[in-house]
Amino acid sequence: MIETRISPEYIRLSSTAAELLCLVYVSVTAASGDLRHWNGGFGKQCDKPWYPSSALLPGTDQRPPCVWLNAVDTTPLRDGVSWHLTDFAPDTAPKAQTLGEQWQKFPNTLCRALVRMQFWKREFNPCIPYYKKSLIFTPEG
Repeated sequence: MIETRISPEYIRLSSTAAELLCLVYVSVTAASGDLRHWNGGFGKQCDKPWYPSSALLPGTDQRPPCVWLNAVDTTPLRDGVSWHLTDFAPDTAPKAQTLGEQWQKFPNTLCRALVRMQFWKREFNPCIPYYKKSLIFTPEG
């Protein structure tokens, strides 16, 4: 058995079917026990198609929206999303609040930072953008 304490830094989820997928939240537990969470509210904040969800975030009374994914070329929906896990898992409540305020005040630091979070449209590239030296911004977000 291989033991590791390394936490994953990135994740990518893709829809490969014609059926619509509405993604509410994702929780990732690393082998080290680190927990990372993401929810559809981040996609909504970045103007991605969303829908109200009745699902509760575990351990809270919050109902984040779901964001739509679909792999059909005739829809404007994105077929995948990737994100930098550690950017969505601050280790203290004050850090989480500060980060949330930053993203509200400066949405491009969330929505156009491709290595932080990116919604994909039928461009299969097996590599997820990752942090090298600086963030990359594009007009498309």
